[in-house]
Amino acid sequence: NIYPKEIEDFIYTHPKVRDVQVIGVPDEQYGEEIMACVILKEGETSTEEEIKDYVRTHMAKHKVPRYVSFVKEFPMNAAGKILKYKMRENAVEYLKQCEWPGNIRELENMVQRMMISAKGENITLIDVMKELHSEAFDTEGYAPDASGMDEGVSLDAMVDNFEKNIIRHALEKYGSTRKAAKAIGISQTQLVRKKKKYEL
Repeated sequence: NIYPKEIEDFIYTHPKVRDVQVIGVPDEQYGEEIMACVILKEGETSTEEEIKDYVRTHMAKHKVPRYVSFVKEFPMNAAGKILKYKMRENAVEYLKQCEWPGNIRELENMVQRMMISAKGENITLIDVMKELHSEAFDTEGYAPDASGMDEGVSLDAMVDNFEKNIIRHALEKYGSTRKAAKAIGISQTQLVRKKKKYEL
């Protein structure tokens, strides 16, 4: 679950931030995404990525705001209460002005996450697999062993090992071949063939 106040309380600890409000904005793929509206302290400058990186290094990745907007003030009513619905309306108008499509932005975000989480100086195939199919790595007993990557393990063997674990995970999670095939994105015939190949 995502609680805006939890994210607000953390961003507020950033030394450049005077105030912050976190809201949900419409998203075609996920229904809603996180936006942080930030008021900086006088004389301070910051970037969207600086705020995101600050959150990313301390909180779970699903709590990192997809958008960061720097504002001078928050809309308030006569009693001084912040009008989040008005902030949401303003945010939607702001997003309409963005020149790049969401899928390009998500790709940029994914590459940045991999740059931070990569163990070495380069992003490896394993890093990409972990980002795209985290469920196979996060589930105990399914994670491919990448320890021998620099010791002559072939790329084909790594891919086969990963594919086997993805299929095993899908079969145990969904039960039927039809549902598992749909979840993986292949036909039932292909899945039956791969089950035989990997002796699953």
